Amino acid sequence: MRTPNAPGPVRLGLATLVLALAAGCPGELEDVSRFSTVVSDFCLDPNFDVVAEFRASCGGPNLCHEGDDPAAGLDLVSEGIFERMASRSSDSCDGRLVVDPANVDESFLLDKLLGPPPGCGDRMPLVGFLNDSEVGCVARWLEEETAAHAADMGAGSVDMGSMP
Repeated sequence: MRTPNAPGPVRLGLATLVLALAAGCPGELEDVSRFSTVVSDFCLDPNFDVVAEFRASCGGPNLCHEGDDPAAGLDLVSEGIFERMASRSSDSCDGRLVVDPANVDESFLLDKLLGPPPGCGDRMPLVGFLNDSEVGCVARWLEEETAAHAADMGAGSVDMGSMP
């Protein structure tokens, strides 16, 4: 016979399940580095418009990446945004490409959106950081643009160093 204060088999099983699930939780999306998949897997909104987001968050009145003298020499508003970033060396972090067409996940742009390493400037955009899903959508867009430009050039690999 069971004593009145002893947990029943259902309660004990549920408690064990909860503890097992909590112990196996891989972390929050805010810590993307804890996950083994590429950043673009975190895009939760297939309709997220990356170009519109760049224009709204990075250009316009009182923002940095528009006009005749944009910050870091990078215009993120006018046509050809991807072409200006692809295979371009970063002005704020030596040895890094703003967009690395050979390995989009290693693009400095993604680091800037997630939080760059020390000595490589501030996290962007300065006005309202993108959430992890939005950064994932940017990564997905970079992959799509890289593939589209590779197809336009008729090559299996992408060398955008000669692009405008």
